[in-house]
Amino acid sequence: MQWRSLLLSTSRMTWILIMQRHILLGVVQRTLESMEHLLAIVNQVLRSLDYPPWRNVSKYQEHAVAIQKDHLSLESEKLKILKLCKWRREEQRGLKEAC
Repeated sequence: MQWRSLLLSTSRMTWILIMQRHILLGVVQRTLESMEHLLAIVNQVLRSLDYPPWRNVSKYQEHAVAIQKDHLSLESEKLKILKLCKWRREEQRGLKEAC
């Protein structure tokens, strides 16, 4: 008789533990779903602000490097044009002096 009552109480406790675990897993799952939903909202807001997502930072760095290279090439072209203008002025001075 004692074994039977012990077995029943053990099975009840096991059942209660299983149900508590099930409830806890449900709460954890709903929490994770809520967090995923919040992350989706945050990502959408960041995209609307044109804020670079962290996994695409290298793309923005590459773009910045390309802009710097363009700026340097424009500076070198500007120097070439200035040298050409200086050369032409000197050439025109030489022609005026020759006349």
